[in-house]
Amino acid sequence: MNAIAEPSAASREEAVPIAQASPTTLSPIGRLRGLPRRFATILALAIALVAGTAHAQERVELAPLEGDAGDRVPGRLDRALADRFEVARVGADTPVAPWAVRVDGRVRVGRRRFVARLRVRTADGAEERVTGRFPASARGVRRLAGRVARGVEDVWASRATRDAADAPTRADVRDDRPARVASAPSEGSRRPPSEPSTDGAASVGARGSDPSGSRPSSVAVRTELRVTHRRFAYRDDVFGDLRGYDLPAAPSVAVAGRWYPLAHLGDGIGAAFGLDLRAAHTLFAESERGGGNAGEVFPTVAYEWQAGLRGRLRLGEHALSAGVGFVEQAFLIEPSGPRAPGRDPDPDLPGVRYRAVRPDVAARLELPLELFVEVELAWRFVVDAGPIGDDAWFPHHTASGFDGALRVGWRWTPWLAVSISGRYVRTFYAMGSQLGDRRVAGGATDELLDLGVGLEIRDPGE
Repeated sequence: MNAIAEPSAASREEAVPIAQASPTTLSPIGRLRGLPRRFATILALAIALVAGTAHAQERVELAPLEGDAGDRVPGRLDRALADRFEVARVGADTPVAPWAVRVDGRVRVGRRRFVARLRVRTADGAEERVTGRFPASARGVRRLAGRVARGVEDVWASRATRDAADAPTRADVRDDRPARVASAPSEGSRRPPSEPSTDGAASVGARGSDPSGSRPSSVAVRTELRVTHRRFAYRDDVFGDLRGYDLPAAPSVAVAGRWYPLAHLGDGIGAAFGLDLRAAHTLFAESERGGGNAGEVFPTVAYEWQAGLRGRLRLGEHALSAGVGFVEQAFLIEPSGPRAPGRDPDPDLPGVRYRAVRPDVAARLELPLELFVEVELAWRFVVDAGPIGDDAWFPHHTASGFDGALRVGWRWTPWLAVSISGRYVRTFYAMGSQLGDRRVAGGATDELLDLGVGLEIRDPGE
């Protein structure tokens, strides 16, 4: 008896393609149907080995980056990308390898964050841009690495799609070879097994709404402690019996918030529109009577609130904005005490409660060293001035006003900033006094000056 049996004819026919397999004679994967499982496994391993050898240069090439952080970020970026790709450091003048993706560009760093403007490109012209502001920390580098990784995948996917579209017309591809063989090395070998298959679609969707790949700030809340000064004075007091009032200084608190709801989803057109809310209240306020009885004081209630809509236009790191809202600002003077013989507690001073439509324009400028400047100018169309418009005072008056604010701040962290600010509000009257009116004046001015320090919490975007 023979211990070793002769191989059958079928076995010999199956063994021949395996022994003669090469990158140019491999059959398509679809021809594996019907082969025994062990031979199919061996053939699949051979295909993977040949594909890996043929495209060993499919890697990420990290070129030197320009800018003041160009010598610090690449090393950290190299380590962050190495978890997902084969990363090679190359010179700036080194040509891009045929099966590599080159990452180059510029990185500028501040005290708390850095600004990246990178290109992800291939030798045949496919390119994606990665831009944004990131915390100057390991977490920020990881976020940048994630954005670069999505750019690498998009470039590879774009090239694979183009290769698949061109495959049927290539002279070196057999007519009976499925088109998917030409694009097989693109995605399966490049996406790490642990990466969800939906990441590519999500990345493409984000770039569809935001060409720069960045998400703008969606919310900002600011609180301030202020010192408030206010002064009211008449003009052309015909009979000389009108009293002004003066608030030398009083503490006040203010809070303001802006929210752009659609900015949470990306940088589409809807992300440019949001809500603008503000409120302020003066504490321990007292009004001081001017004129001959200077020095007499009266308890005063002073507050302000505003609600409106806002739109913005981003210009790189800077922003222009405009808004329109409804504002109510009150300064109400109360009697100085109970009435007594020989004492009149009536302040004989008019209270005001301005209700106005307030359009405004503003600009925010980002400066070096994590500094920023905000400027705002507004006009006030007063529709109701409150008690000063009663019959006992000036029923025929008209009033308008304007205000301006300047704020200089420093970002302590990407989310937190401190600032100092100044604001000036001026309301002016034409009293329109007529014959028979109890009080006669040509006009009046109502001025308010705020100086404050603030703390801002702001979504930095991505």
